[in-house]
Amino acid sequence: MPTWPALLEAIRLAAWFWLVGALVFGAHFAGGTNWVLSNYALQGEVPDRLRGRVFATGLMPATLAMRQLSREQTNAS
Repeated sequence: MPTWPALLEAIRLAAWFWLVGALVFGAHFAGGTNWVLSNYALQGEVPDRLRGRVFATGLMPATLAMRQLSREQTNAS
């Protein structure tokens, strides 16, 4: 879905504060919608016996990124 990257790129060009807020909201809304629809599609395609493993693999990069950011913030203190 090209909507949320386009909205994020438009933020760079916006000079009006409220327009930036609306673009950020729209980008996050579009990104969240994309995440929900992709999870819905996965639930329909993946067999029940593999569903937990597939979703755990999908969430692993986000978990590892949060762990790394937490370590960096702890070491910066």
